[in-house]
Amino acid sequence: MRSRKVLIALVVALFFCAINLYSYYRMPEYSTIDDGFVYFGWPFSLYASGGFAGVSGVLWTGLIGNVFIALGSVRSIDWLLAR
Repeated sequence: MRSRKVLIALVVALFFCAINLYSYYRMPEYSTIDDGFVYFGWPFSLYASGGFAGVSGVLWTGLIGNVFIALGSVRSIDWLLAR
């Protein structure tokens, strides 16, 4: 029972990593408007770059939200497979 949960968690984690990596590669190098921001991440934004002063950084609320969604996905899939 425990090994199945680990396998499900690994598959879901790899899925979210792959989607975020794809979002990173699709992120434009610069904004289409002056002083605009560029974001990447799925389902929540993980990183922002641009703006008036060229500020860039990790969006921690998006990272935490993505982790909770991944954990919820693992729990939901495990619950469905247990039935």
